[in-house]
Amino acid sequence: MRWRLKYGMKKYNIKKHPTYWRMLFSFIRKKSGWGSSLSAPQLTYWRRFIFSACALGNYKLMANLLDFFGVDPFRLSIAIANPAILEQATRHWLYYHSTMQERVSISKEHFLFLQSCLSPAALRCIYLDDGILLWSQQYQDDTLSLKLNFDRFYRKEGLLAVTLNLGDKRIYQASFWVAQNRSGEMGLWIGALQGSSGELQTIRDLTKYFFGYRTKNLIIHVIRTITIQLQLKRIYAVSIYGFQASHNVHSKRRLKTSLDEFWKEEGGNTCKDLRFFELPLIELRKSQQEIASHKRNLYRKRFAAIDAVDMSVTQALEPYLIS
Repeated sequence: MRWRLKYGMKKYNIKKHPTYWRMLFSFIRKKSGWGSSLSAPQLTYWRRFIFSACALGNYKLMANLLDFFGVDPFRLSIAIANPAILEQATRHWLYYHSTMQERVSISKEHFLFLQSCLSPAALRCIYLDDGILLWSQQYQDDTLSLKLNFDRFYRKEGLLAVTLNLGDKRIYQASFWVAQNRSGEMGLWIGALQGSSGELQTIRDLTKYFFGYRTKNLIIHVIRTITIQLQLKRIYAVSIYGFQASHNVHSKRRLKTSLDEFWKEEGGNTCKDLRFFELPLIELRKSQQEIASHKRNLYRKRFAAIDAVDMSVTQALEPYLIS
């Protein structure tokens, strides 16, 4: 008897693609990487069920993505360790009204680009370890640090993240990916910018520590530095309209502040696609003449602190870059 999967008017012969089905069900059976199963096992099982249904219902696209990871043993090891990368393609994530075709293309473009400009050691640190340490400094008897990693907690909005951490606690984070724009030019796309719940006072204290420079400004500044190091020329950032959780009535991840206003402060302009802003590659700084005389010393200290972070990020990435 020939087993067939029927989806709409199309029929696919399951027996013709044994490798696909073997890989697919190995991801479904995998226990780790699907999130916290101890606190809420029903969520893990529900995610697996949704993934299975979407993968079976979109056979060709999922087979294409699995083939992409399967032909490269190193990429395959990343996907096996992080099932959320495959799950991302099957869910309405990344941005509002994204299609599975778009998400599959983004995943492929993202990893092809990273493999062309970052060493295997870098990708191993990001996706199979704790990430690349970009900067660290002692702060209130603990370590304040910036990392480049793949954060499963914010897997819905990107394939990479920059996180600001105090010890083991995440304070602020931006999730993003690298992919082509409509003109075929590679760019960096920011899918989310959020602080952790319950850390408002810490965020305020850190703003004072950086001489009035807000933590979200610092995260975006670091992303700009990473963009330049990767030799990309474009930065895009999701708008409130494009942020997927803004359209989910039951979402607890709805943003408390307006991303649109912040992107405008950063010099961003709305794209033709209203789901995104385009940000300038270089952050504009006030000149001495634009700064009130009684604040000039504060700004000098702020710029010096930011420059020190810049230098640290550049030096941290340099050993991993493929010229």
